[in-house]
Amino acid sequence: MADRAGKSTSASRILREAVALGDEIGRGGMGTVYLAVTPDDRAVAVKVLRDGLSDPDARRRFRHELEALRRVRGPHLVEVLDADVIGINNRDLTDFSVDVDRTYQLLTDVPAGKTVVSESGFRTREQLEELERVGVDAVLIGESLMRAPDPEAALRELTGS
Repeated sequence: MADRAGKSTSASRILREAVALGDEIGRGGMGTVYLAVTPDDRAVAVKVLRDGLSDPDARRRFRHELEALRRVRGPHLVEVLDADVIGINNRDLTDFSVDVDRTYQLLTDVPAGKTVVSESGFRTREQLEELERVGVDAVLIGESLMRAPDPEAALRELTGS
């Protein structure tokens, strides 16, 4: 898996609402659509654009799609955002099972320049080192630390400090 070079250090927008990506629900010429969950537990669809939308025809089609989405109003349409931070949730929210391979599967669909947070399922320093090697920027670790007899020692072990 290639490193995602070209990360932007200056965000043009601040993400107002983080979402956790779940299962893929569709794929097209411009990107992939995923089921996602907002922090307030709303199910949403998130479209992650593929790299290389630089040809004029693809950009024109995408602008047309955005304009159409912005004209539609309804309770099931969320705001169109360009997220700078993308969370990949390794926990299946239907049965709460965890599959850390989900990050590796979805990472290839994340455009360059985005900050990626891999969420859930990490217990070893080796896992974190591998995530860093493939370009994941941050991790969310909860359960393994909360279940540890000494959470501070467990965190030290994970971070190598």
